Amino acid sequence: MSATAASPTWAVVFRKELRDHWIGGKALYLILLHTFLLGIYSFLLASNAEVNILPRVEMISEIVKASLAVGLFICLIIGADSVAGERERGTFEGMLLTPTSRRQILVGKLLAAISAWPAALAISIPYWIVLSKGDPIFWQALLWGSMVGSVLAPAMAGVGMLISTWCKSNKSAMLASLGVYLLMLLPTEILRPGTVQTFAELQRAKVYLWVNPWHGASSFLARVIMFDSSPGEVGYFLTLPALFPVIILVLLLVFASRGLRLEPGTAKKFRSAWGRWFGSASPPAPNPGSGDAAFPPAGNQPHEVIVPSKPERFNMIDKSRLADRPMETASSASGSWWVLCRKELRDHWIGGKALNLTIAYTIMMGIYAFMMARASAVNVEPPKEMVWELLKAALMFTVFMGLILGADSLSGERDRATLEGLLLTPVRRRGIVFGKFLAAVSPWPVILALTVPYFVLLAQGDPVVGQAIFWGGLFGTILTLGYTAFGMLVSFWSTSNKSSLFMALGAYLLFLLPTQLTGHAQAGFMGRLFQALNPMQGPRFFLAKILVNNRTFGELWPYALSAVLFAVIAFAVLFWYASPGLRLDAGRARMSLRLQRSAVAAILACCLGLLGTAKAASLHAQPSQASAVIQAPLQVSISMTDTTLRAGGAVLFNTVVTNDGMAASPSLIVAMNIINLDAEGDIVDPEDWSPERTQYIELLAAGESANLSWVVNAIIDGDYMVYMVAIPAPDAVDATSQPIASSGIHLTVTPYTKLNPGGVLPYVIGGPLLLGLIIFLVYRHRRRQLDADAEG
Repeated sequence: MSATAASPTWAVVFRKELRDHWIGGKALYLILLHTFLLGIYSFLLASNAEVNILPRVEMISEIVKASLAVGLFICLIIGADSVAGERERGTFEGMLLTPTSRRQILVGKLLAAISAWPAALAISIPYWIVLSKGDPIFWQALLWGSMVGSVLAPAMAGVGMLISTWCKSNKSAMLASLGVYLLMLLPTEILRPGTVQTFAELQRAKVYLWVNPWHGASSFLARVIMFDSSPGEVGYFLTLPALFPVIILVLLLVFASRGLRLEPGTAKKFRSAWGRWFGSASPPAPNPGSGDAAFPPAGNQPHEVIVPSKPERFNMIDKSRLADRPMETASSASGSWWVLCRKELRDHWIGGKALNLTIAYTIMMGIYAFMMARASAVNVEPPKEMVWELLKAALMFTVFMGLILGADSLSGERDRATLEGLLLTPVRRRGIVFGKFLAAVSPWPVILALTVPYFVLLAQGDPVVGQAIFWGGLFGTILTLGYTAFGMLVSFWSTSNKSSLFMALGAYLLFLLPTQLTGHAQAGFMGRLFQALNPMQGPRFFLAKILVNNRTFGELWPYALSAVLFAVIAFAVLFWYASPGLRLDAGRARMSLRLQRSAVAAILACCLGLLGTAKAASLHAQPSQASAVIQAPLQVSISMTDTTLRAGGAVLFNTVVTNDGMAASPSLIVAMNIINLDAEGDIVDPEDWSPERTQYIELLAAGESANLSWVVNAIIDGDYMVYMVAIPAPDAVDATSQPIASSGIHLTVTPYTKLNPGGVLPYVIGGPLLLGLIIFLVYRHRRRQLDADAEG
C-alpha cells in the first residue's frame, strides 16, 4: 500500500478496508445477522400490534431503537477488529512501514468501519415503512432515527478502534468492546420510560442520562416518536450523544494515533506490572524439535502427557496424516484428559482470560450491590427482590463466560497452531474435548462463591439466601454446562477464532435481548412462543417465582425443561457426535449415522420441550374461588351480559354504581378484572387487555348513581369473564372495607388466524434470503478471481 499523487493516503487505506469488509468480509455477515434479528423482532411486534396489545407509535419506537442498537453494534465490532486484527494476522507491520501517517491510517479505517451504518439503515427502513402502515410518525422516526444513528455511528466505531489500539489480540478487543456495549445498552432497558417511579430510581436515571450516550439518544427518540414531544423541548437529551463522538474522535485521532505501534503500549505495561506482582503466567514451553518433551515414548510404559502450551508451529508434521488418522484412538495413559484439564485450568486462571473476566465481574457486582442497597434504604425494596437481581446478574455473566471460553477452546488452538501437536498426543479426541470442557466451566463455582456474600449482605437475615444458593447453583450449573457445550460446538465447526467468537456473541445477544423486551412485546402468542423457546428465559421465570413469589417446585417445574433440554442436547451433540471427529480442519470429515441419530434425538427432545412448555403455560391459570354474596348499600350494574368477538376486537360497555343507603358513601375505587374460565388456559393480565383498569369516584350522595365507561381489547382466544368491583376507600390506616362485585360479562373470543401480521412476513423471510444470495454470489466471484490468479 502506497500513497499516490491522485489520492490522499487515507483514501487508499479506506478503499482497501472497504474492499476487505464488503467483498466476502465480515461486514456482509454482520449485516445478514442484522437482517435476521430485525425480521424476528418486526414479526414479533407486528403480531402483537394486530391484536391491539402494542400501540403503533410504541411499536415504531421499539423497532427504530432496535435497528440503531444492532447497527451501532456492527460498527463497534468492525472498529474493534481494525487494529488488533491486523496485529494478529501479521499485516500491521507492513502497513506501518508504508509512507502513510498513523493518523491517516486510523482515518481510513474509521471511515470504512462507519460504512456499515448506511447499509444497516437502508435495510431497516423497509421494516419501518411496513410497520408504520402510513402513519405520519414514520417521517419523524426516519428523520431523527437517521440523525441519531449517524451521530453515534462514528462514536461507536471510534470506541472499538480505541480498544483495538490498546489490545494485542483480536479476542481481547472483541470482549472489551462487547463489555462496553452491554454497559451502555442494558441499563437503558431497566430504566425504560414509565418504569422510573421512586426517588432513588429517578436519581439513577439522571446519572445514566448524563453518562450514557445511548440512554440519552433512546430517551430522545422515545419522547419524539411515542409522546409527540417537540424536538426543541427534549433536545437536551442529545447533549451527551452530540459530545460523545467529539470526545472519542479527539482521543482516537489526536492522542491514540501518536502512540500507534506494532506492540500495544498499554497491554505491554499491564503485562509487565502483572509479572512483577504475580510472577510468570505460564511455564516455559517445550522444544518441539527435541521429540522427547512433546511426544511420549513408544511402548506401554507409563508416562506423562505433555501438552504444548505455546503457539509453536510443527512444520515437519504431515497434515494429511492427521486428516487420514482414525477418528477415535485408544489412550495408553489413563487419565490423560486430566493432564489436559490441568493445563487448561492453568492457562485460564494464571493471568488468563478467566481470571480477568472474574475480576471484572467482582467489580461490577460490587457496584451493582451498592446501588441496590442504596436504593433499598430509600425505597424499602424487599430483600428477596435484591437477592434475585444479584442472582440474575450472576447467571447472565456465567453464560457469557461459558460461551466465550467454549468458543475459544478449539478454534483458538487452530489459530495458535497448537492443535496439531495436541492431536498427536496419546489422548483420545473425546478426552481432549472433555478436558477443555471441564476447564471452561470452572469459572461458575468461583462466580457463585463470590456472589454468596452479597446474598447474605442484602438478604438481611431473610431465609431466601438458602433458596438462592440451592436453586441458583442448580440452574447456574445447568446453564453453564449447556452454553459452554454450545460454545465448543461453535468452535468445533469454525475455521478461525474470530468466526467462533462472532457466532458466540451473536448467539448470546440472540438469547439475551428477547428477555429485555417490554411487557407488551412479551405478551400474545408470538411473544409467549419466543419466550418459551429461549432456554435463558425459562429459568429466569422459575427462579423469580420461587424466590420472590414463594411458589413451589411442583407448580413450576415445566419452566425448567427448556434449559435442561438445551444442556442435554448440546452436551450429547458435543460428546457423542462432534468430539470423536475432532481434526485439524474445522468440523467433521464426513457425515455419519451418528448425525442422523443426533438429529432424531434433537427432534424428540424438542417435542418433549413443547409438551413441557404447554404444561408450563397451563400452570398460569388457577381456578377462581366463588365469592360470598355481599349485602351492602352499594349496587354495581353492568350494561351487557355476554358478547362474542374475534381476537383483536374491542368491547365497549358501561357500569353504573348506585348508593342505595340513607347516607353519603365514602370515596369509591372501581376496578375491572378478567379471568379465564378455562382452567387449562393462559393467565390473563388485565393491564394488557384494557388501557384503564381503575376509576375513582369522590363520593355518592344517598340515592345518587355514577356512570363509568370501559373498553376491553380481546387479546387471546378463549372464554373469559369480565366483572367489576367497587371498593369503599378505608378511612384509617388500620381500617379495611368490603368490596362489592358486579355481575359478569361472558366474553367469547374466537381465534385470529392472520398468518402475515402487518404485511411484515415477506420482509422477514425475503430480507435474509436476499442478503444470503448476495453474499453467496460475492463469495463465489471472489473465489473465481483467486482461482484465476492462481492459474495465471
